[in-house]
Amino acid sequence: MADREFLQEVILNEIKGKNAAIHAYDRMSWTVRSGFLTLFFAAWGLVLGGMVKEHRSPAEMSPISRALLVVSVGLALGGLLIDIGYVVRKFKVIHALNQLLQLLLDHGGEPEALIDDPVRQSLRHILRVSGDTGGGSIEKGWGLTIGLGAVIYIVPLLVTAAGLYLGGFL
Repeated sequence: MADREFLQEVILNEIKGKNAAIHAYDRMSWTVRSGFLTLFFAAWGLVLGGMVKEHRSPAEMSPISRALLVVSVGLALGGLLIDIGYVVRKFKVIHALNQLLQLLLDHGGEPEALIDDPVRQSLRHILRVSGDTGGGSIEKGWGLTIGLGAVIYIVPLLVTAAGLYLGGFL
């Protein structure tokens, strides 16, 4: 009886923990994304605002705009790599949570059934910190999330580069 209650508590805590991890990875991703956009547009706003205020010509600002564009590319690549790391970890946790729930459904949710040796091997794999594991599979859907991240980082760069080029600053 004690084994049953202990196993139920472990499984419930695991489900709660994996749900909390998924939300934490989402929060971290959006913090990185919004931070990037804030830094990107604030820096370019200051530079372009200063150019307008001081009536600087594109020729005078060309070296500064090129340097800021290079820094922007570095910031975008760094942000994208961090973003991809969080997304991959999030989907590893989602995959492990889905495996755990499927295992429970396959065995009628009875903790006694989960004590069988083959099932115990599956539990050893699932009842762990999933996001930081080297292996593990990632379910479908992570490509769309990474694609969204890429759009957040790449589109501002392309639009800014095009604007600088058309304005004669590059």
